[in-house]
Amino acid sequence: MDLIRRASQQFERRMQSLADLDSQMDYRLGGTPTYTGKYVSPDTALRVSAVWSCVNGRASDWAKSSLRTFTRLDMEEGATFNAVEPATSHYLWSLLQHEANPRMSAWRFKHSMQSWVDLAGNAYAEIEMNGRGQVVALWPWRPDRVKVYRMTFAPDSPLWYEYRMRDGQTFRLPQDRILHVRGLSLDGIIGLSPIEYHKQTVGLSMAITEHGARFFSHGTRPLGVLQYPGKLSDKAEKSLRESWMAQHEGLNNAHRVAILEEGVKYDQVGTSMVDAQYLDTMRFTVEDVARIFDFPVHRLKMLDRMTNNNIEFIGREYVDYALGHIAANWQQEIEYSLLSVRDRDSYSVRADFSDLLLGDMKTQAEFYGSVINNGIMTQNEARARLHMNPLPNRLASVPWKQSAQVPAGDDYQPPKGAGSVPPVKPNGLAREVTQ
Repeated sequence: MDLIRRASQQFERRMQSLADLDSQMDYRLGGTPTYTGKYVSPDTALRVSAVWSCVNGRASDWAKSSLRTFTRLDMEEGATFNAVEPATSHYLWSLLQHEANPRMSAWRFKHSMQSWVDLAGNAYAEIEMNGRGQVVALWPWRPDRVKVYRMTFAPDSPLWYEYRMRDGQTFRLPQDRILHVRGLSLDGIIGLSPIEYHKQTVGLSMAITEHGARFFSHGTRPLGVLQYPGKLSDKAEKSLRESWMAQHEGLNNAHRVAILEEGVKYDQVGTSMVDAQYLDTMRFTVEDVARIFDFPVHRLKMLDRMTNNNIEFIGREYVDYALGHIAANWQQEIEYSLLSVRDRDSYSVRADFSDLLLGDMKTQAEFYGSVINNGIMTQNEARARLHMNPLPNRLASVPWKQSAQVPAGDDYQPPKGAGSVPPVKPNGLAREVTQ
């Protein structure tokens, strides 16, 4: 990024508020405290395997989808909606399909931005424009270094975005220079962090994981008490403790038989892993994290109540609802921030999830056979969906009816004995058939 260009935008550093100091202290301590004693932040939350899988899975699924720019065609008579065609020459096509900026592909840009939305509730990107007002690059900003505010108290005043760089210097940009993707928001300006609002669930999962690790680091039995009938000297107590720990601490010493001498007794003072319902609690936290992110639980490898049929149904429901909501949010933010008011009437951005909805080979064959034979889709349109080259014959790009295999919308009926091949007609299609 051009530091010389930004140097002119730097402004005096404002006095820090108590909220600023609290956020900085929380960042240095590793997040905000929870009842379990664990500090939770977007960074520390990723140490929980369920959080990592949900955030990475949602971001990867979203980045895998194609964000395409379309131009609206004039509405034909009798049509209920505008037809569209890919706008491959528009400047947004390359940004959303190939390269968000000279140092980041479109896939990595969408993956990083959606990860920040799921962790911090907000994702920011600076909009770089050329002299003609066209967007040429999108530069992501770390959300933990961004402040959003208004210059005045008027509700219609524009937003400003302040960014703090690593050296402590700050600069600001107006709202029309920022792509701001928000998650759930109460005011429509700042998104809410799922990690912050559900820190107790994440902290519980972190505590359970640490408890399990410490449990096995000290053997398969909880701490107990060694009772000696007499009084031990400091040296004898130290020797007994070291001898016991050397014989029974760690996984390698699990289930070893203890030999107690001179009247020493061992009393267990804790509960076992089963008594504490460790596995049930861990399972609950995994399901709770999946609920926070609206992520299919079978994607977290919990398959005890899953079958082939309901996994497919849940997967399609996840695309329709969870990813569908993400797509609608991104599409409208991109059109609002990256298109002019005039261009919004001519162009639109749509997400394509067709690669995520592919069924098995038999299901695909039945589907494409049905839509082709009923004139809903042409052969070349189906081949494009299957990432195959188009057929050279022009008739492969014409929809056909199933009954008589004639072009859809054509009332001409071929004579008997002509089969499914139409005779020579003045529309030029039959010339290819006779060649």
